[in-house]
Amino acid sequence: MSGARPGGLGPWRLQIAQQALHPELPAGTAILAAARACGISRVHFSRMFKASMGMSPRRWHLQRRVLHAQRLLETTSASLTDIASQCGFCDQSHFTRVFRRVCHAPPGMWRKAASERLFPTHLEETA
Repeated sequence: MSGARPGGLGPWRLQIAQQALHPELPAGTAILAAARACGISRVHFSRMFKASMGMSPRRWHLQRRVLHAQRLLETTSASLTDIASQCGFCDQSHFTRVFRRVCHAPPGMWRKAASERLFPTHLEETA
């Protein structure tokens, strides 16, 4: 879901927004940076982003952070604390709660299952 939609971001703004919503940044910081990069207010940006993507920038950003965490869990031996920090979560507990809610498994179990190929796919990228 992307492109110009009534009330949504134009294609160039959507591309800028997606690039500015870095998974390593906390959501509020990333959304404000994306709004500024698009040259519009945070509130207007959030409304337009949702019209374009079908989800709020906060939800989209969260999915990107979890996808980034999945890649790190699968490709590194970094601790969950380090991965939580690299993905912009305030601590391992917050990371585990969010990851479990999105992926239906805690990150440690997801890592073990991914290494055994029980979870063959990542979250779909919406970019």
